[in-house]
Amino acid sequence: MKNNLRRQFLIDKKFQFRVFYKFLLMITFSSVLTGGIIYFYSAKQEKINSASLYYVTDKIGEDPKIVKQTDLILPAIIASEIVIVLITAIFVLFYSHKIAGPVYRFKKVTEEVAKGNFDIEINLRKNDEFKDLAESMNTMIRELSVKNQSNGNEISKPRYKAS
Repeated sequence: MKNNLRRQFLIDKKFQFRVFYKFLLMITFSSVLTGGIIYFYSAKQEKINSASLYYVTDKIGEDPKIVKQTDLILPAIIASEIVIVLITAIFVLFYSHKIAGPVYRFKKVTEEVAKGNFDIEINLRKNDEFKDLAESMNTMIRELSVKNQSNGNEISKPRYKAS
């Protein structure tokens, strides 16, 4: 049985970091926006309703201090945003690996086909993305091979340019 584990985690560093930064930027933006909305809503409610003040003490027997709701919420918002961004960063890094591997293979196989090597196939791991695309490209390579053999190893130039 062939070992399907990739030897390196960052297959196409430029591509993976681009995906990583875009996802991380989106999550960070939405997290900060959500936290800001919660904080400013709490601040508005605090001005409207003075009952949103809390009395807390550090030790038993001390006089309680008055603490505003926003002073309690802000550290929780910041901590939760940091945790969300870190968890998302790890998830995106792993997921970009599942995308970068197939993209790298597609690139290498298309380079070989462009050189005239039709005895090549795209093999993806069980959990990789783009399985349907790999099957379609393998079918295309087989059909190109048949046409290449029937035309005397000469394939016509493309008539259409994909955009």
